[in-house]
Amino acid sequence: MKEYKVVLESHAEEDIKNAIFWYELQQENLGNLFWKETLKCLKTIQSNPFLFQKSHKITRRAIVNKYPYGVYYVVSEQDNQVKVMAVLHFKRSGRILASRLRTSKLRRKE
Repeated sequence: MKEYKVVLESHAEEDIKNAIFWYELQQENLGNLFWKETLKCLKTIQSNPFLFQKSHKITRRAIVNKYPYGVYYVVSEQDNQVKVMAVLHFKRSGRILASRLRTSKLRRKE
């Protein structure tokens, strides 16, 4: 089975940093634990990006274990690449993700 290259959009990187910061404020080392679970999730996506169901038309969503966060991404089979658009709390994902998809260079291929 081929592995895909995982590329984090700048917004997704900011999402992760903000979540780590917020969790660290709640409890020491909790941000680090969130990061570790996010990395596990990204590695699973890298190994099998089609494992997770589609969400928001062209994106797929993987759930970060132990946290109410989703990793939203698009798979490009041509490039063997996974583009991570967002890493968001479930309560915030809808509008933010829709906005990012509208401003992204990605276009739905039908």
